Amino acid sequence: MLLWRYLLKDCYQLMKCMSGLIAAAFSRHWLAVVLLVAGAAAHANLMPFANARVQDESRSEQSHYRVILSELKRSQATTFGEREARISGSLQRTVWALPSGIELESVISHYQHQLDGKEVLYQCQGLDCGSSHFWANEIFSNGRLVGREKDQAVMVVTSPRSDQRNDIWVVYMVRRATRQVMVNVDYIITSDALAGNELQRSRIEQVLADSYGWLPGFIVTDERFDEAQSQVLVDTLKALTPGVKQRLHLMVHCYDSTDMASNMRCSERLAQQLRAAVFDGQYDVNVTGLGALTLPPDEQHRPSLRFVFWPERR
Repeated sequence: MLLWRYLLKDCYQLMKCMSGLIAAAFSRHWLAVVLLVAGAAAHANLMPFANARVQDESRSEQSHYRVILSELKRSQATTFGEREARISGSLQRTVWALPSGIELESVISHYQHQLDGKEVLYQCQGLDCGSSHFWANEIFSNGRLVGREKDQAVMVVTSPRSDQRNDIWVVYMVRRATRQVMVNVDYIITSDALAGNELQRSRIEQVLADSYGWLPGFIVTDERFDEAQSQVLVDTLKALTPGVKQRLHLMVHCYDSTDMASNMRCSERLAQQLRAAVFDGQYDVNVTGLGALTLPPDEQHRPSLRFVFWPERR
């Protein structure tokens, strides 16, 4: 009887041990799954949409990654971006599949909120993005991303790193014919300069697509408007149509002095110089100096150029 009691006790201990091992293995399995999903989500510091599932993920070194910076064009059966850049760097690509019933607008807002504050190189939505087949097959090499052209959106955003490199996010969101929303996130770390004329022109045009904001490319040297260093801005403003020029109002702001009158004189002087530089010989651009009558766009307090369209863009 005593022997049976010891045997039963040993069996009980063995069962507890086995249960613990199974639970530990199960926990490690799910921990691995959680870490895998978290790693995929955090690789680009962008959180996925709620309940999104990783459909594909890859890492590679790119020598000619194609960055689209403008609307698409088609010529001789070939689709291409009117302005593009080729960069090299480390690419991490993740494709997310969202649960059915998710509205595309909610997904767009989700990623816009996370990328807010970073520099937008290009963005579009709906038919303005052009061919979904082009984005899916030519840019992302993934036919599963083909969807309705009226139900798509693209965001190309960059942010500088402390080590002289740049982060670039290319986010493509599309609703497929099955009504399922797919998201492709490309995250590139590159050492390539992002300050070429074509890229800078694209940034300026992208900003001008809004009704108001701060214009990049406005350079002041030795308290004078530096037309040579600001040539891309000057050329872009000159190329605007007469109707757009009539609705565009530029405001120069200076922040160098604690004296408002001094800032006003600075901004009026720079406004006069800018007005002369962007005159195309026929149509003026409205340029006004407004001193420090609005808060600066950043903490550097350098002369800056703001714009407003009135009537506003729609």
